[in-house]
Amino acid sequence: MELNEQELGSDEDNVIGVLQNPDRIEDWVQNTTTSEEHSLLVNEREQAAKRTAEKIAAEKAEKEAIAREAERKQLQRELKDNEEKALAVRTKLEQEEADANRVILHVKEKLEKLSKPEKVSIPEAASPEVTSGNSDERLVQIFAQAINKANLGHASIPSDITNKFLARQGSKDLPGFCGKPEEWSIFKAEFDRTTADGEYKNSDNITRLRKALRGDAAKYVQSLLVTADSVPVIMRKLEVRYGQPELIIEAMIQKAKVILRFNYGQMDIFI
Repeated sequence: MELNEQELGSDEDNVIGVLQNPDRIEDWVQNTTTSEEHSLLVNEREQAAKRTAEKIAAEKAEKEAIAREAERKQLQRELKDNEEKALAVRTKLEQEEADANRVILHVKEKLEKLSKPEKVSIPEAASPEVTSGNSDERLVQIFAQAINKANLGHASIPSDITNKFLARQGSKDLPGFCGKPEEWSIFKAEFDRTTADGEYKNSDNITRLRKALRGDAAKYVQSLLVTADSVPVIMRKLEVRYGQPELIIEAMIQKAKVILRFNYGQMDIFI
């Protein structure tokens, strides 16, 4: 015989009812025991669930802490690597800058040395035999030998004519110029020196300029390479276009950057 809540009522009613009806004592005891066990079971399950939730939360928090620590260490390693790379790049740039400064200084010294006019020295003929050298050198030697013989024979040859002839033989042609600013100073210095030494006139220089000018330089003054009177104008226009200091410096810097790709000791092949 089972009892529901309405039949059981309150504890006081239940006790009274049980006492009045001994047949209900067994059911009342069984229901009371089952209710207490159920409450205990629910309570244990709640506690277990709470402990499980706390354990899961603790494990999650621990994993997150481990992940944060690993991320922090990774960021520290990346920061250290970046600092080392930055230091290496800075060191490399400083070295390249130092190398570039040395190359530029060397180029400037070389350019200054080449820009200085050099006197053409003609050795005295020590022997009547001429067995080596190109045609101009042989001609100069032959002429020097003729002067020696003439002097021995008391012949009179004006020294200014001799010097002019020798100067012209030694500076007949100008170096080629194709429009590179870094080569302008050398070309201009050679033009002025040989013109003075050989007493070249405009009619001579126009021919020399036609042979020497090439590429962009030749195209730039092509319309002026017609008459001898245009020689001063040609030189002024070339000076304005290729002889500006900033153009020469920029050209030397670009040249230095190329030279840096090779050994410093090999830079003479580019000059």
